[in-house]
Amino acid sequence: MTDSTIELWLPAKFAQDHLDRCLPSGEFLCGWEGHGSLIAFRCNEEELKEWISDSNHYSDCASEGWDFGTRGEMLGMQSSAKATNKRAKEALSELQNK
Repeated sequence: MTDSTIELWLPAKFAQDHLDRCLPSGEFLCGWEGHGSLIAFRCNEEELKEWISDSNHYSDCASEGWDFGTRGEMLGMQSSAKATNKRAKEALSELQNK
């Protein structure tokens, strides 16, 4: 029987925002502090799709004129969302090809 979950390491900035909004995220595994802080989750297919959907929504927030802080904060969130989207898509592809 194959494991229907996968470990996913995500940028902390977007991951924390996602968690703060109580969205399906998977099982929290651990965090890593430092430059480029990351948070690890164990996710199933539906949770990965939620990460992809949410990060896609935020991936252009700075140019869309969203107002949730300084331009730098918005660019940071946008960059974190884009990295999350890429990692979640790669994880989903890997999970589906197990």
